[in-house]
Amino acid sequence: MKQSDASKRRAEALAMHRSGMTYKEIGDRWGVTKSRIGQLVQAGRRAETYVPPEPEREPRITLSTKINDLWLSRRVTNLLANCDINTVGDLVKEQREVFRREMLRVPNCNEKAWREIERVLDGIELENPANVASALS
Repeated sequence: MKQSDASKRRAEALAMHRSGMTYKEIGDRWGVTKSRIGQLVQAGRRAETYVPPEPEREPRITLSTKINDLWLSRRVTNLLANCDINTVGDLVKEQREVFRREMLRVPNCNEKAWREIERVLDGIELENPANVASALS
């Protein structure tokens, strides 16, 4: 990564201060005030210790992820729990069209509830979909 002029200047001010020079001596050499050198030294120290935050990741969904941890309404979560579907593995174990027909036969499961389930199924990206069938057997 290319260092900007400002970051080079901060690093240089910090190195000079660490070598024993006072803020006033560095400021006189550079033609700036000692308070400005203090600011540069402090910024240099912060830059040395700065650790960029890790980007937020969406929680990884596995076959053992609980249905309660998915983005479903309480009604649909209860509906699935009443059908003894408690994990993502239970949710994806059958072919989608077969699962849809079975779910629409359940009392209180209508097209709107199915669309919500389908939206979540579409959003699930399992790590290795080819191994899902073998993992469920």
